[in-house]
Amino acid sequence: MLIMASGGGGPSRRRFKKELNDDNEEDDEDLSYQIKRARNNVAVKKSRVKSRMQMKEMKKRVDELQNENDSLEMKVTLLTKELSVLKELFMSGHFKLLTLLNSHI
Repeated sequence: MLIMASGGGGPSRRRFKKELNDDNEEDDEDLSYQIKRARNNVAVKKSRVKSRMQMKEMKKRVDELQNENDSLEMKVTLLTKELSVLKELFMSGHFKLLTLLNSHI
């Protein structure tokens, strides 16, 4: 028969408690890390969604401005042609004739 003087040969209660506390602290740190990671993942998703929305809005605005630009370019072309015709009429003397005709009517 073997007699143990220090309470059974296993770890002392104090040492066992310390190991349990260390494990609990590691679990707490692990849980804290997991919570931080989860919050970060949510923030990243939110940021990416916001970024996508901003890109969609910017693309829409670019398309609107491009359409407006195309319309204005067509207007400039039309007005340039009109100006050219009016200059030609004025230089050829037809403008004076039209003015005289309109003034007698």
